[in-house]
Amino acid sequence: MRPKVLVSRKVFDEALALLGKHFEVESNQRDVPFTPVQLVKKLQGKPGAIVLLTDIIDERLLA
Repeated sequence: MRPKVLVSRKVFDEALALLGKHFEVESNQRDVPFTPVQLVKKLQGKPGAIVLLTDIIDERLLA
């Protein structure tokens, strides 16, 4: 089973295809950022993520 990762914002299809070869990818392809609470929930059970500068990474996320 491949590890799960989250891509927090819209990225190129080629990037998703490359990630998809190695990971089970959940991606947010809308141009709307997750709220901090949504981001914490989306990351549960995922050992990795690709986040962008517009994402709020705070103590709740890092806990």
